[in-house]
Amino acid sequence: VFADRADAESMRDYFASTGLPTVDALIAIRQAAAKSGADPMDFFIPKDGHLNARGNAAVAAAVVDALAR
Repeated sequence: VFADRADAESMRDYFASTGLPTVDALIAIRQAAAKSGADPMDFFIPKDGHLNARGNAAVAAAVVDALAR
């Protein structure tokens, strides 16, 4: 997950130019949080910045969804 959205957009643009699909982990987490009514920070390990089990599950679900398309 890029803290700097410009970095994320740059990577997304690069992969789009190669034809490779991407999944934006931050968007996946925000969507999962909105769907469940949770705070997006509940998907991260406190004071660490890495995804916890809930965050990994949200990103994995987004990847599965992208692969199914």
